[in-house]
Amino acid sequence: MNRYCMAFIVFFIPFSVFAKNDLTGNFIKEVKMSADSEKDISTSIGISCPAESGSGRLLIKQASYDSGKTNGVFVFKDQEINPVKISLIETIFENGDFASGAVIGFSFTMPMPNGQFFIDLTKGNNVKAGVIKNGESDIKWIKCKVVIPS
Repeated sequence: MNRYCMAFIVFFIPFSVFAKNDLTGNFIKEVKMSADSEKDISTSIGISCPAESGSGRLLIKQASYDSGKTNGVFVFKDQEINPVKISLIETIFENGDFASGAVIGFSFTMPMPNGQFFIDLTKGNNVKAGVIKNGESDIKWIKCKVVIPS
């Protein structure tokens, strides 16, 4: 009996841990597939930031590399009635090497009054939110975490 319990633990626990740890990887894969094929999808990912103003859900219906053609929004936490449309998605390549073709994430840009809001997602559940005010040159970034969307 103990051997069966041990086999269960050794076999199934890593899969549940892997599934939990691959939230950004799955999201990135779906967004890339949509942008490459111009096919509709329905995917979302939750983001929780130390500054609550950066927390919310990223919802994508159709991704496009062309500016203004992505059908997606960022819904700020506790502000579901005012989602912000994604104006641009940019590919993030491994080691910043465009020639490698190894996509490890996406940067999502949303216009805001007096500036822009950014969400960068990369594989391994790495996420950060940033804001830049009009007339400034530096994006102010905060490290966030990925959560299962509610």
